[in-house]
Amino acid sequence: MTAATAASTRPAWSTFGGGGILLAATLLFVATILEYVYWVVAEADSPGLLVAVVVTLGASILLYAAAVFPLAFGSRGSNGIVGRSVLGKVALLAFGLGFAVAETLYLIATYGIGADPGWGAMVFFVVQFVGIVVAAIVIARASIATGFARWSLLIGSALALVCSIVVRTTDSFEVVTVAYCVSTVIQAIVGASYLAAGKRTSVDA
Repeated sequence: MTAATAASTRPAWSTFGGGGILLAATLLFVATILEYVYWVVAEADSPGLLVAVVVTLGASILLYAAAVFPLAFGSRGSNGIVGRSVLGKVALLAFGLGFAVAETLYLIATYGIGADPGWGAMVFFVVQFVGIVVAAIVIARASIATGFARWSLLIGSALALVCSIVVRTTDSFEVVTVAYCVSTVIQAIVGASYLAAGKRTSVDA
């Protein structure tokens, strides 16, 4: 099989799902750094940084929401990373919905109306976390992703939970920023593992 043929047979869950997560996580990492610079260094007095934060975070939200569809459903003639599991598909969609709504509420509350996002964001965070844990278990059981990719989301979910606990139990903006950065790096590793697993799948086919 040639490299061109292998590329053409790479599954959609790898290319668009894994690639989407990798790119979204990278943008989220950049947005996290920009937020720190905006609030701490510029002391919330930089319209240019504000625009950069909103645009970068908004793009990340859209990419995450879009990435769950190829992960859940694959493309015509193929399944997603959860195979035929309806539970897995619903869990991935729940994660995408939970993440998109929670982050959008945060974005609007923090940079739009200047208020605490409140319990609404917390509810959708829980939806997001439950969805990703269930999806991770289904992905591991389905064995469509192989090697480290089979377990990466499960491991990443556990580590992301630790980061979330740190965020919610500290008053230090610096510690919060580091925890969010670590979380985004973990997410990027998950996305990269799906890209790598898809390459192996296409070559082995």
